[in-house]
Amino acid sequence: MKMSPLSSRTETVLFVAITLVLAYCLGVAFILTGERYPLIIHALMCVPGAVALTLMWLLRREPPRTVGFEFTAAGSWVIAALYPLVFVTAALMLAYGVRTISGHHDFIVFEPNNVQYVILGRRLQGLPNVPVGALWMLLNLFLWLLIALAYRRGAVRSLSIRALLWIPIFVVPFLPLGRLFDLPGELGEEIGWRGYLVRRYAQQPLTAAAITMPVWALFHVPVIFFNAQRGHYLQNAMFLASIAVQAVIVQAIYLRSSSVWPCAVFHLSWNIWNPVVLGNVYGGAPGFFSGQFWVFNGEGPFGLLLNGAVAMWLLYRWGLFAAHKSGST
Repeated sequence: MKMSPLSSRTETVLFVAITLVLAYCLGVAFILTGERYPLIIHALMCVPGAVALTLMWLLRREPPRTVGFEFTAAGSWVIAALYPLVFVTAALMLAYGVRTISGHHDFIVFEPNNVQYVILGRRLQGLPNVPVGALWMLLNLFLWLLIALAYRRGAVRSLSIRALLWIPIFVVPFLPLGRLFDLPGELGEEIGWRGYLVRRYAQQPLTAAAITMPVWALFHVPVIFFNAQRGHYLQNAMFLASIAVQAVIVQAIYLRSSSVWPCAVFHLSWNIWNPVVLGNVYGGAPGFFSGQFWVFNGEGPFGLLLNGAVAMWLLYRWGLFAAHKSGST
């Protein structure tokens, strides 16, 4: 690894600026094409990882494995996979509590047939989407686990940035299967935000959080111009705020595991269960539960409240750690 000619602050600014500009260009393209091409969104999600890997190589000659591609503790994978399900359960309990206290029975309504998905020409409606969601997740986890174990065994120690040219050869054949294989999206984000940005400030978790919280929210700004969210100012504010606090949780997973894989597991699990159960704020469609789903969604007020509470606890612990560390020195 060579020393970068740039300071950490300059590297951070450069990474954030390039990532946001490229992401916004893709976001504009998605909007101008009438939101007809979801692959644009998958490409947008890959931008942070692509920019991170490029800067790592150009500035420091860091190979891709530096972001944390090895399999580490299995516990982090389990926590990452289950946290979204625990959140969904807590949000539903809170939503039904609000419904009972307020007397507004249309606040949340169980309507599983709202969820429809067509896979290999067959329409799935309602609760059958649960095993399909689990299948998506297991297929991705199996592939990611194989790669992580290969890194741990040293099978790909010599992998360099040039090896990334082989990625399209393996990814393109799966594209016709649609969401069956969400290969690059969630992982692409986590390589950039956690594997690159958080890693730079791993010894300063409060600083890492102060950077990634607003930046991850800014990365999602194009979403507020999608048809489903355009003009809903309060909803958009809650959406961006909920994204910001969630960055703290994913950062904690990365700091615990020193690996991008559990972060990608969390991201994938969240992107499956939150919209399927609580509704999709990106497309303005309810999940198994309809009503005021933008409120009890994980990327709305309830997400801000519940994830915000966890984020505050983590920030408090990191603050205590920083205080203890400075006091001991």
